[in-house]
Amino acid sequence: MGSVAEEQVASAAKRVSMDVQRISVEMQRKKSQEGLDDDEEGDKKTVDFVQAPKDGLTTAEAEELIKKWGKNELIEKTTPKWLIFLRLLTGPMPIMLWIASLIELIIGNYADMAILLVIQFTNAGISFYETTKAGDAVAALKASLKPRATCKRNGQWQDIDATLLVPGDLVLLAAGSAVPADCY
Repeated sequence: MGSVAEEQVASAAKRVSMDVQRISVEMQRKKSQEGLDDDEEGDKKTVDFVQAPKDGLTTAEAEELIKKWGKNELIEKTTPKWLIFLRLLTGPMPIMLWIASLIELIIGNYADMAILLVIQFTNAGISFYETTKAGDAVAALKASLKPRATCKRNGQWQDIDATLLVPGDLVLLAAGSAVPADCY
């Protein structure tokens, strides 16, 4: 049964490689992250695809491709916690509270000004706690759901971390599987 799957994968890889010889890929990465020189067309890079080896890539080839292309993962943008808190103090409702506090300061009603400031910072503190707690929960969920992929390395099908996939890997897909990498 395994040989039938291997034959199907090999024939699919052959058909894809015959249909697609050259594909232009738009890569939008920051220069500092990719470490590649720009060509005349800016960030447009051309990638030549060749037929993947029947036995898959070797570990050494995969390591070289990881060095060249990087890991198969999206870089996450993280917002500093102090900026999250600052943004909670600059929304429409907080601005109205700042204006009301300033008016209370100008007319000399310090008790009401203090109450408005306490409301302002209490609301921002509670919102900050909820926001960071939700963000931490999402981060923990992402960490527990590491994607795995079945690819052919060194002539054998192996279950590896999907972030270690590189261009040229043969990936085994089944009905309903999530595709662990970009396909061209």
